[in-house]
Order: sequence, then structure tokens, then C-alpha cells
Amino acid sequence: MPKLRDRKKLFAAALMIAFLATLVSAYRIPEAGRLAYETPGSACHFKEDVAKSKWMLRLELGETPPLHGPCPASNLFSALGAMLDADNFFLIAYSALNLSFFLFFAAIGWARPPFPWILTGAFLALVMLSADRWENSYIRQWIDSSGTVFPAWVFIATAVKWGAIAGASALLGFLYLRAPQRKARLVAVPAFAAAALLVAGLAGRCWHWLDWGSSYALVVFWLAILIHSVIVAVEQKPRGRDQV
Repeated sequence: MPKLRDRKKLFAAALMIAFLATLVSAYRIPEAGRLAYETPGSACHFKEDVAKSKWMLRLELGETPPLHGPCPASNLFSALGAMLDADNFFLIAYSALNLSFFLFFAAIGWARPPFPWILTGAFLALVMLSADRWENSYIRQWIDSSGTVFPAWVFIATAVKWGAIAGASALLGFLYLRAPQRKARLVAVPAFAAAALLVAGLAGRCWHWLDWGSSYALVVFWLAILIHSVIVAVEQKPRGRDQV
């Protein structure tokens, strides 16, 4: 029966597929919002009014956008609703991606013993997926009420979601911190930076810190793991030696 480490290339490939799915679904979120917001004949500009202002992220922290402006509130609600619909695919993709990280490190022998690490990764992936769906359902309630009542539970769901993502980043950063190669240990820097920014953003309810943590530090960290998986996938194992 093949061992876990005999399937490291398979898990590397699975990681790459999950990363691609995450990338594609992430692109669909603002695109769905733009199509719903910029209706024919209106003067609405999604990029300036919604995307740059990070209103979806700010909603997660309990901050609501102004409903009286040059663009009708109905356009804003339609855009946010369309973004939530697209996010249903994204939350599955990034949760699977985080699980694939733990499976990958267990397969290459960095996460030892492997099964506690895999179970931890599966638990965190389930938590972030469930909390994100929970968060979306409460934001949907606010949209359906035309912005009259904002559910207090949104922030709790947000804190659970980002807390799970921060926890996963910190644990994976720890694995890089004790990597056999010194250069690989540098990858721990964006991992811990992402975790710290996400926790600080939640503690201070600061969307800027959440944005820096998720849009920059976390993306750099995930890209580094992707590159690592590509190296493992294409690397040829020397005769008589185990691949690191």
C-alpha cells in the first residue's frame, strides 16, 4: 500500500488545482459586482464606488456604506448580492486550498506526525468555510431588508472566519520556520505577517489591516507555497535518497 510520502506529487498537483480554482473564483467576485452595479444608462462606477472602498470587507466589520449618493441604493444592493453569490464558490475554493496546504506538507514529510496536522487542517478549513457561509447569510439578511437592520452576528462570523485563516497561516508558517533549507524559512515571514495583520484587524476592527493581511501578506505566502508545490511536482528524486 503506497505511503503518504509516495503521493507527494499527487498532493502537489491537488494544491495547484485548488490554487487555480481560488484564483478564478476570486476574480469572479468583483466582476459579478461590476455587472450588477453598472446598469445601462446609469452613472454608477463599480471600481470607484465599491471596489476601491472595500465595502464588502468593511461590511464584515459592521460598517455600512452610505445609501444616498449619485448611484441608486438598489444598484449597490444588487452588486453586493451578486458578490455574495460569487463568494459561495470562492469560500469553497480557498477552504479546500488551505486543506491542501496541510496535506502537501504532510506528504513531503514536514508536518510530523502527519495525521494530527491533517486533522487540524481539515478542522480549520471546515471552520473557515462554515463561518464564511454564516457571515454571508447575515449580510444577505441586511441586503434583503434594504439596509434597515444590520445583524450584529456578522462580526462574530467574520472573526471566526479570519481567525481560522490566521491560525492556518501561523501553523504553516511554523512549518516553514523549521524547514530543512534556510532559504525556505524566509517564507515564514509573510505567513506570520498575514496572521498578525488579520488578528490586529479584527481586534481593532480596522479594515485596512485586514486588507493588508489578506490582499498582500497572505497572497505572497500562498504564492510561495504554490511555487514550493511546483518544485516538488517537477523535481526528480535522486536514486537512493528521499526528496525533501
